[in-house]
Amino acid sequence: MVAGILSRFRPFLLIGAAIVIWVVVFNFGLLALDRSSALAWLPDRSAGIGYILESRDRVSGAVTAYRDGNVAADRPLAAVIGISDVREGVRLEVLSKDMGERWRFLGVAGAGAGMPAVAEQAAILTDSDLRPDVAIIGFTPLDFIDVSKLRQGDAAVAETQSVKDRVRDTVRDGAWIVRRRADISGWFDTTLLGVHGQLQKALGGADAKAPADNPWRPLMRTLGVEHYPADFLRKSLNRLRLSGGDKIETYSQSGAAKVAGDLIRRLQARGTRVVLVEMPLHPWLRDTLPAGVSDLIAARLRQESGSPNLTILNYSDRVSADGFIDLVHLNTPGGKDLSGLMAADLDRLNISTFNPRPIATK
Repeated sequence: MVAGILSRFRPFLLIGAAIVIWVVVFNFGLLALDRSSALAWLPDRSAGIGYILESRDRVSGAVTAYRDGNVAADRPLAAVIGISDVREGVRLEVLSKDMGERWRFLGVAGAGAGMPAVAEQAAILTDSDLRPDVAIIGFTPLDFIDVSKLRQGDAAVAETQSVKDRVRDTVRDGAWIVRRRADISGWFDTTLLGVHGQLQKALGGADAKAPADNPWRPLMRTLGVEHYPADFLRKSLNRLRLSGGDKIETYSQSGAAKVAGDLIRRLQARGTRVVLVEMPLHPWLRDTLPAGVSDLIAARLRQESGSPNLTILNYSDRVSADGFIDLVHLNTPGGKDLSGLMAADLDRLNISTFNPRPIATK
């Protein structure tokens, strides 16, 4: 009887086995080609270098636009700086629209961990000839956990993993499509922007520059989902605790505030007004962080930067859980909510004087 059943399903089993074999072979082929010229068209965003190149392209494009007189000198220039929480959460188009197009926004946000990664993005700006009127630096308390502690947390998580979880993670990490999904998403977004721009030009649209080449284009979102499973959030909180993120000493002893203070001073020395933005936090994360951590970080930022009146806008509790992908990254509705709040607060800064040509003179 069993033999008869197997005989009936044998063609389907053979087809299934063939599909599995081809998937494995295809995956290994993609892994082998991953760093070759054959896949050079796919930007390496998930590793961070792609975001660096993206930000450099935006900054250099802005410098060229101002130097060549291709943009009207009719409004302040604001640079939005940060890592993935800023990149996924801040909608430049919403900021611009809600502020009545009175400011021009340039996104300089990539990927990484901690304040050193934020400073790396900002260095693209400070190493350039661009002199924005305002620099908006987004952060979360997690950026003030030393990277060494985050690595300790990762190691502790690995030690507590079950065999099943380790096998699952190994298989997942070995799948090319999973490893490069952020890159693929970014490539699709860029390609669609380019197609949109070409259509605009072909139809006689007013924008003679393709959006994909426009330095003022929206920040690139690459996570590609609206919500991660609750189990993922719980595991992230566990990693945070194992990194010491639930203890106030982790933040009071961190060297990240000095990194941020140095960055703020560099920007201010270039004539740029600095506005700090504490990004929204998922309610579970807010409940896990130690009491008073936001006040502690704000005090350290003002002390390390030598700016007692430093503007810090706190949105940590301004977005509900429905607005999050995970603990710190905002989804589509959450990003719109945050950007609307930011627009209202930035508008109240009342930047009445600005540099009509915010670039260094040659």
